[in-house]
Amino acid sequence: AQGYIKEQSGKLEDAVRLGHEALALADQQGELWLQSEARTSLAGSYERAKQFERARSLMTEALALSEKAHDWLSLARAHNLAAILSDDLGDPQGERRSFDLAILNARRAGAKADEALFLANMADFYLKSGDFKTALVHAERALPLTRELKDTNSETVALSNIGLAHISLRHIELGKRYVAEAMAMDERRGSMGYVADLLKELGDHLEKAGDL
Repeated sequence: AQGYIKEQSGKLEDAVRLGHEALALADQQGELWLQSEARTSLAGSYERAKQFERARSLMTEALALSEKAHDWLSLARAHNLAAILSDDLGDPQGERRSFDLAILNARRAGAKADEALFLANMADFYLKSGDFKTALVHAERALPLTRELKDTNSETVALSNIGLAHISLRHIELGKRYVAEAMAMDERRGSMGYVADLLKELGDHLEKAGDL
């Protein structure tokens, strides 16, 4: 949890250090699902730090451990990270396949919060693929679920993707309002790294929509 807070605050060196401490403790305990989750979490910090090969190595270990444990939730989270890494490494087919598996396993686990986040992430995939209507459908499906669960992290992802989809469909002012709401939530949480990422995405989508 401490590592996650540091990562959200953009303090990636601290996040990686704490992630290694958590990993060592998980390996001492020997619970397969816990070992998988620790690797997925640490791999996420490495991904944010743009150290993709380290992240991929840990993610591969996490997938193997969760499959061995037959633990659907840790498997879903590992597949979600695999999808994000596929995007970083320019593999859209792998990204789509991994997001599908993340959503499938979250449903098998009955993990609504994770399913909501992965639906929102799938919307991001369709945004990047240029299928803005499908992106909007996925993001709008995720939003009420995130609010029902009071999951702020997933809610900001869904809101931003709804906004970016509307902008790309030339509903520019409506889209800006959704993105501004997501950004305000991240600012209140102190997630300035995510605010920076969203500002860049907003600029890119506005440029493509002709709002220079």
